[in-house]
Amino acid sequence: MTKGILRRILCGIFTVLIAVVFLVPAMPVQAASGVDRIDNYAITVSVNDDGSLKMDYRITWTVLSNIEGPLTWVKIGVPNDDVDNVKALSSNIKKAAYYSEGGKDYIRIDFNRSYRAGDTFEFHYEFTQYNMFQSDGNHMVYDFTPGWFNEIDVTTYTIRWRTDKVLWVNPERGALDGYYVWTGSLSHGQRTNVKITYSRNAYNFKNHNVRHLPSKAFFGPFVYAVIIIACIVIKMKAIGDGYEGGGYRGGHHHYGGGCACACACACACAGGGRAGCSKKDFYGTKLSSSRVRAKLQEGAGKKC
Repeated sequence: MTKGILRRILCGIFTVLIAVVFLVPAMPVQAASGVDRIDNYAITVSVNDDGSLKMDYRITWTVLSNIEGPLTWVKIGVPNDDVDNVKALSSNIKKAAYYSEGGKDYIRIDFNRSYRAGDTFEFHYEFTQYNMFQSDGNHMVYDFTPGWFNEIDVTTYTIRWRTDKVLWVNPERGALDGYYVWTGSLSHGQRTNVKITYSRNAYNFKNHNVRHLPSKAFFGPFVYAVIIIACIVIKMKAIGDGYEGGGYRGGHHHYGGGCACACACACACAGGGRAGCSKKDFYGTKLSSSRVRAKLQEGAGKKC
C-alpha cells in the first residue's frame, strides 16, 4: 500500500470521526421527542351556573427513555391563570396546583413516586376554570384549545363537552350520552380546537379573577440572593461574636450548621421533574450550584 493511499484512508477516517464528534451532539434535540408518549389525553368539561368550567383531566402517560432522568412531575397547559379548586383524583398524585412559568399557565402535577422507561401510568385531576367565555352578540362562546406538548406525541385525545343548553358546536358533532365528543391524535407540537356556543341567558355568566401567590419561578432568583446574603451576614456576626467573647471557633461552628442548611436548600435540583437540573433552568435564575457554593464560600471561608 502506497503512502498516498494510506494517507487518503486515514484522511477519510479522520473526516468521519470529526463528523461524529460535531454532529452527534445535535441529535438529542430530535431524540427528545421520544422521551415520553401520551397514550390517552381525556378532557371532560361541563359549564357551572356562573359560566365557569368544571374541567376533568385523565391522562395515560408512558415513559420511553431515561435520557432526561426519571419523571417525577409534569405540567399541563391551561387557558389562563384564573384557575381554582385544583384537586387530585388519583392516588399517585402527591400535589396538584396552579403553576406559572415563563408567562404561561399550567397545572403542575407532582407524583408520589418516580417513573422510568417502560412505565405506563394514569393520573386524574380536576379544576375550575374561570373567564373562558367570550361575548358574540346575543351569544356566549367558549373557544377551547387544550394544552399541547411540543416534544410528546398524543396517541389518542378525547374532548367531551356536556350538551346542556348548547346551541351549536364547531367542529360539528352529534351528541353521545349527554356529551359532544371530539377524538383524534396529535403529533408533538400539534394542537386541536373546539368552539361551543350558548345563548347569552343560558347561564349567569360572571367574570371571576383568581389571585395566586407568586410561584417559585418568581421567587427563585431572590432565594439565591437571600441565602448568599444571609450566609455572609451570619458569618460576619459569627466573627464578631468570636472577637467579642464567645470564641471564634464556637461562632464558626454555629455558621457551619447554617451553611449545611443553605446547601441542602439551594444546591439541590431546583425544578426537578421531567427535564432535571442539568437540562433546564426552571426558576430562570441562570445560577449553577457551583456558583452558589462559590458565593457561600466567599462569605464562609468553608466548603459546604
